[in-house]
Amino acid sequence: MMPLSRRTKNLLLTAAAFQGAGDFMFGAVYVIFLRSIPLDGRAIGFVLALATGVSLVVEAPSGAMADRYGHRRILLAGLLSWAVGLIALSFASSALAAGGALLLWTIGMALQSGTVWPILLGTVTEEDKQDAIAQYSRQSQSVHWMASFLGAMAVLVLGARCDMRFILRTAAGLLVLALVVCLWLPKDVRPSERQPVLAVLRSSFGWCASRTILPLVVASGLSTVCMTGLVVTWQPRLAAAGVPLEANGAVLGALTIAAAVGSFCTKFVKVSRPQGAFSAMAGISACFLVVALAGGTLWVALAGYVVAEFFLGGMFVELGAWQQEMLPDDIRNGGFSALSTISLVVAVVVNAGMGEVWQRFGLAVTIGCVALVIVVVILVTVLVRSAFRDSDALLNPHRFNSKKEIP
Repeated sequence: MMPLSRRTKNLLLTAAAFQGAGDFMFGAVYVIFLRSIPLDGRAIGFVLALATGVSLVVEAPSGAMADRYGHRRILLAGLLSWAVGLIALSFASSALAAGGALLLWTIGMALQSGTVWPILLGTVTEEDKQDAIAQYSRQSQSVHWMASFLGAMAVLVLGARCDMRFILRTAAGLLVLALVVCLWLPKDVRPSERQPVLAVLRSSFGWCASRTILPLVVASGLSTVCMTGLVVTWQPRLAAAGVPLEANGAVLGALTIAAAVGSFCTKFVKVSRPQGAFSAMAGISACFLVVALAGGTLWVALAGYVVAEFFLGGMFVELGAWQQEMLPDDIRNGGFSALSTISLVVAVVVNAGMGEVWQRFGLAVTIGCVALVIVVVILVTVLVRSAFRDSDALLNPHRFNSKKEIP
């Protein structure tokens, strides 16, 4: 009989494949679909801002609820809300209906966020936990990016033959398949063994505020800067360099494959998690600088984005493993959701800041500023962390003789 940990991992990877493909299919069409309802730009902006605001409010409590009431049941509730939201959106014909559907979508996303890790790690021994984290972080990211690629190809095929409502319902169907797979996961432990929700929330944000965890918090926020810089700029920047609109599908496929390769290649990287995460971010910053300076040279800009996406895939593997290695078991989901909440706040600030710089100085300057911000934050974090370690070594020299030293 297959060991519980391997069976659980295989189920989670299968569910992640369905989720990744469904989410990517949704992401490829939802803005165009909202325009077709029809909603104007202001209405779309309001609906999406409302969804982001709800996500900010729900994210942290959802992790605490999972730590209190059970990760499997919150995962199932999240997938159900996510799928129902997409089905409701496919029938929407007004701003009110679309807004309600997107609220179900964002609540579902928040509920399921971070639940898979406690489920997986609950099936392995303490001695095997670090290996399980490294392996699943790499494999889940690789599966996510490959499934996203297949989702993009499905949109290309279906888009020529079906309307967007059918594509949204297909995406919802993939999420239902993910839910069915997750029904076979191990059952949760008894809720009476968990902390109250408010206690988990206090512990989670208190954990984030501790000095030893601050570099991880900074890295989590900085990963949002990297991701936002890529997502927001690649289409207009490549269009300015001469990529026709109809080629965006092929470009997106290349970017997704690059991220999958980057995820897989972390298998051969033998550095600490902080070094791996920050090195990948530095690589993304260098690529952004190349893109900003490429001018009208198409292949330079395109290569810059492909290599940046390669580093992005590696960054998420290293960062995800770093987070899970540091998170305590009793607040594993709550602490993850606290980090995600901080990242959402960073995303709001970065989107607003990039928009302002873009309006005033142009896209190339915006990309260059993102590259500069990434480098400066990395350097400051490394210097401050080194100063803290030096002071700790002077005050508590015995602490740094322990094998439990934080990397």
